[in-house]
Amino acid sequence: MKEKSSTETEIRELNIRETISGAINGKKSFAFWKKQGQPQLQGIVDLGEQPSTDKGDLEEASPGFVVSPFLNEGRKKNIKINADLVFTPTDNSSGFQVNPAVGVSNEQTDSFIQGTFEALRSASLEAYVPATDKVAASQKGDFIDIVNKAKENIKAEVFNKVVPSRYTDVSYPTGWDFISAFEKLHQLYPNAFVYVFGIPGVGIWMGATPELLLSIVDGRWFKSVALAGTQRIPESGDLSQVAWTQKEIEEQALVCRYIINCFKKIRLREYEEKGPKSIKAGNMAHLKTEFYVDMEAVNFPQLGSVMLDLLHPTSAVCGMPLEPSLQFLKQFEGFDREFYTGYLGPVNMQGSTQLYVNLRSMKLLSDRARLFAGAGVTEDSIAEKEFEETELKLQTLMCLF
Repeated sequence: MKEKSSTETEIRELNIRETISGAINGKKSFAFWKKQGQPQLQGIVDLGEQPSTDKGDLEEASPGFVVSPFLNEGRKKNIKINADLVFTPTDNSSGFQVNPAVGVSNEQTDSFIQGTFEALRSASLEAYVPATDKVAASQKGDFIDIVNKAKENIKAEVFNKVVPSRYTDVSYPTGWDFISAFEKLHQLYPNAFVYVFGIPGVGIWMGATPELLLSIVDGRWFKSVALAGTQRIPESGDLSQVAWTQKEIEEQALVCRYIINCFKKIRLREYEEKGPKSIKAGNMAHLKTEFYVDMEAVNFPQLGSVMLDLLHPTSAVCGMPLEPSLQFLKQFEGFDREFYTGYLGPVNMQGSTQLYVNLRSMKLLSDRARLFAGAGVTEDSIAEKEFEETELKLQTLMCLF
């Protein structure tokens, strides 16, 4: 058997900077992520020239990473980053072993990886980042106004809850680069799903979201999560000291009822509910309830795809009932959320699918980053406090600058 040369061995083990720089240098789509509660990153690179749309069901999808915008009826705007090259951690905590998918030749793999040697330390974003967006950042007064309008609509019984959002732009400090920022992000938030993805002509996004939309393990075990309510973590770090208000308890209960109503629509009664309980996400505490279904026991192999269409957008990011709250946001929010409050995550990778609501996220522009945050408005909301909640949520990513 012919032994591999030292060059072959060397070029099949890379660190994250080399990998992402190589993807950018070759104008390829990529995604790297860390699952909740797991320390190691994994990632993929798509060797195709253009990102692919993926409107198909989760169960039949080839391995990859799916991203969806907030507004995405019928999954028509899903983008799929195919797992042509899979990067799995090596014994060296900072290294990745490169594993080509079936049908990808060694020559294609070597050609991609050799490109990493030509990439600069601070990879150019020009191929990925659309033209600079000139839309002015939302101001405090604008957000206060929309909260007050929302309360008027709640009082008029148009909807029970709505979730307006805002964004703020942060200029890049001298010497800042997003790969170093991502490395810091995945160390800071062990209890979040931490990701970065890049798609040429679409953009580069990164974030640390605490909210699982749904997961499917081994084609059998379905899970979804209701997450709502936000408070600062006590200085002691003791979650038992968090005192939830009636407003926060009711807000979380609305999200639970939303998921249960989705089960009712498909006449699914055999599910397990655990919670609510307080959980930690960065410097914040939330209320969380988990829902489990044995898809084999209920004979519902397509449950993941069916529930995805019913769940998104959830009441935690849009409102309840869905249609009037969505129409309110379209009329008054004043900007395109794009991938913020959409969903994203690995599909059919290593026998499982995890899709997360894209919270605590930012989009990279040519000269600055755009950070997003929102807050749930109910009849008990106080506009000033809702704005303060968005400021607290923005701190998740502000620490990267």
